[in-house]
Amino acid sequence: MDGDMVQYVEGGGRFYAKSGPRIRAALIDYALCGYLFIAMGLMTDLGWLPGKYLHEAWVVLLIGILFYEPVAVSLFGASFGHCMANIHVCDESTGRKINLFWAMVRYVVKLFLGWISLLTFLVSGKRMAIHDLVTNSSVRIRDIRNATGNICVELDHGQMQDKVNQPSMLRLGLVMIAYMFLSNFLSGILHVLLVSEDCIVYLACNDFESVVGSVLLIMWLLSCFFIVYLGVKGRLFGCRSKKGAC
Repeated sequence: MDGDMVQYVEGGGRFYAKSGPRIRAALIDYALCGYLFIAMGLMTDLGWLPGKYLHEAWVVLLIGILFYEPVAVSLFGASFGHCMANIHVCDESTGRKINLFWAMVRYVVKLFLGWISLLTFLVSGKRMAIHDLVTNSSVRIRDIRNATGNICVELDHGQMQDKVNQPSMLRLGLVMIAYMFLSNFLSGILHVLLVSEDCIVYLACNDFESVVGSVLLIMWLLSCFFIVYLGVKGRLFGCRSKKGAC
C-alpha cells in the first residue's frame, strides 16, 4: 500500500480519531516543545551557548517550534505526538498527506481560534474541527491494528454517499468563521454601548458592568456553538445542504 494513503478497513470504511488520541498527541507535542525550551534555558544559564550567538539560537528555536507541526504534517503526515498517538492528518478527498501550504493554514486557524475550533468536533460524524474543515483534512487512525479502546469512529462508503450534496468543507469552514467574526463584532458593539469607557480601557467595572460582560461572553459562546451546529447540520444560511448549493 502507498505510504501516503490512509489505513482502510475491510469493506472500505475509514477510522476517524476521537478526542482521546488527538488530546494525547497535543500533550506530547506540547511536552516536547516545553522540554526544548527548558533545555535551551539550562544551556543559557550554564553558559554553554556563546553570548554572541545566544539571540540567534533562541530565534532559531522559536521558528523551529512555530513551523514544527505544519512541516512535519506535510512531510510525514504526522508530528511526533501524532505518531505516538497512532494518528495522522490526511486530505479528506484523496487520503494523502496535505501539502505545506494547507498544513500552515490548518495550523494558523487552530492557533487563532484555539478551543473554539473544536466545537465542530462535537457534532461532526468525522470528528473534524474547524481547522480540519477549512483545509479539507481529517485526523485518522494510523494503524487500526494498534488501536485500543473506543478511540475512533468508522464510516463506510454508504455513509459517505449521504453527504454528497453537502457544501464543500472549505466553504463550510470559512462561512462558519465569518459568522463567528460577525457574532464577535456585534457582541463588541453591545459591550461598548452598555459599559463605561473606564470599564473597557482600565477594567474598572462596577457590578452591573461585570454582569453585562459575563452575559455577553456567554451569549457569544452560545452563538458560536449554534453556528457550528447549524453548519454541520447543513442549515447555515449561505452554505446549506442542497443539491448543487456549493
